[in-house]
Amino acid sequence: VNADRETLLNACKRLLEQIQAKHPDIFEKFNGLSFDEYLYSYVIVKDNIRFTPIGLVMYPALNFAHSLDAAPATFDGDNLVIFAGKDYEIGDQIFVNYGNISNHDLLLYHSGYLEDNIQDCLHFSINTRNPYWLMIAEPLFGITSSIYTGCIPVHFQPESDALVRMRIVTSNDEDLDSLDSALKGEMVSLPNELRTLRAILITLKSQGAATTNDANGKDALLLWNGYSNILTSNLEKTLQRIVDLWGL
Repeated sequence: VNADRETLLNACKRLLEQIQAKHPDIFEKFNGLSFDEYLYSYVIVKDNIRFTPIGLVMYPALNFAHSLDAAPATFDGDNLVIFAGKDYEIGDQIFVNYGNISNHDLLLYHSGYLEDNIQDCLHFSINTRNPYWLMIAEPLFGITSSIYTGCIPVHFQPESDALVRMRIVTSNDEDLDSLDSALKGEMVSLPNELRTLRAILITLKSQGAATTNDANGKDALLLWNGYSNILTSNLEKTLQRIVDLWGL
């Protein structure tokens, strides 16, 4: 998430530079735009924009398509058509539903998070440097890079996808003889399991997001601080779960 924040900050700077160079008259209206204001505008636009056959459409009512379990919006001439997934009566309450996604995606795409999100996970990226991974990753998982990017669920199990793949990331030639066991989420060997746990701990060390002390009531920064606190809590829960499951 820190990397995403840095990306957005750089995008904000480039946007202002382009506007100043090409549209100086418009740039005057943006003079003094803070990153906090840009971030607030970004999440609103990102939450309401949709790709359609005729191009990008920004229409807030499309958010209801999530809540109605609707099929993707279609166009009938100039009309936008949304079909609900079930019948609704007048007066029925419709709840907002963005799907089963992590707090990372909720914050990035919908400017929010859940304090106890059972779908939450800890994102990570690791350079495998393992030739056996490159041989297996593409045919099994469609991954062609030595960089493995995944997400460890806070409420993970030993057979969770992230751990299955991490066992393969840390495999040697002997471990690959038990590839079927690894794909089932079973322990391949004691040395492999120890290497897997070590790799997970290394990736988790990179987790965490610093809070901002000078939020001063700014909504975007307060939102960031709340998310950061939950991320720290989830990291502690995940580390404790490793201890509990493996009896460390």
